[in-house]
Amino acid sequence: MRISSRSAVALAVAAFGAVALLGLPALAQGPRAPAQTDDPVEQARREVDEARAAATNAAALYQAALTEQARIQDEIARLEQEIPALRAQAAELRTNIQRRSAELYKGADPGSAFEAAGSGNEIDGARHAYLGQAATAYDVTLAEQLQATSDELEDAEAELRRHKTEQEEVARQLAADRQRIDLLLTESEVALFRLESLVAQGATVGEGGLVATGAGLCPVRGAVAFTNDWGQPRSGGRTHQGTDMFAAMGTPTVAVVGGTVNDASGGLGGISVELLGDDGVRYYYAHLSRIESGPSRVEAGAVIGYVGDTGNALGGPPHLHFQLHPGGGEPVNPYPTVKVLCG
Repeated sequence: MRISSRSAVALAVAAFGAVALLGLPALAQGPRAPAQTDDPVEQARREVDEARAAATNAAALYQAALTEQARIQDEIARLEQEIPALRAQAAELRTNIQRRSAELYKGADPGSAFEAAGSGNEIDGARHAYLGQAATAYDVTLAEQLQATSDELEDAEAELRRHKTEQEEVARQLAADRQRIDLLLTESEVALFRLESLVAQGATVGEGGLVATGAGLCPVRGAVAFTNDWGQPRSGGRTHQGTDMFAAMGTPTVAVVGGTVNDASGGLGGISVELLGDDGVRYYYAHLSRIESGPSRVEAGAVIGYVGDTGNALGGPPHLHFQLHPGGGEPVNPYPTVKVLCG
């Protein structure tokens, strides 16, 4: 059963209230029947374009849910640190109030020591009255502080419960988005296979342009969906430093340019490789299901790994996390490059 565009957006807004604010495209229902044409290649190309567009829309919603999940996780972490401190503060205030109540019950009021000396002595009498007023003000302040702390604690605990409920809703949304991406990528693969079959029979398809890096190939050999997710928030205060390219599990990833491949596995990226390109750019491929071979020299188009969900992508839709490091330095947004290479 497919989710309609309007229903999918409504579910996303209800789950994390962020899709409309982010200006994301509505989730398409999948490839529509293309307009009939006498040119079978043109018709097949339209099928591929529409299938990719639907998968890209689904990927955009998934990325929005990831951003919302990161925000909720940070809020939960903050509250889980704040609540114990509020509880300790409230307990200390209650102890102070109980001690003051016991002192007053026993007659240990700060002004009582002057009662005997105060009779007939105006100075001591005035001092007694002042200390009595100060003690009363102190008691009132304690009570007000306890009430304020208790209210703050109650609000924080209610907010924590609300965020945990939101977290569960977003987790369900992420799972649904993953299934939808998988379905749409399968449809994209079918459309792409049809187009490639027609091309193999003698039809022609225009070539994509190159970019300044020298890369000339899409890093994913197969149906792929991606958005400009560079810089999006992630848990722990991180930001996304690449482009997530969603594809079916096991889809080959290829060298975008000739160079040297090294194993870069570990950490958040899981099974990963880096390609030290002949163009002076370092390319990083993360979350692979496996690597094709050990450190070696490769030519452009050589398979260097396969799409997976390793590292911190475990449990999410399979994808390639792709990074560009010009001159081997800090990463830059790869989206403009892969948009050209995979278009």
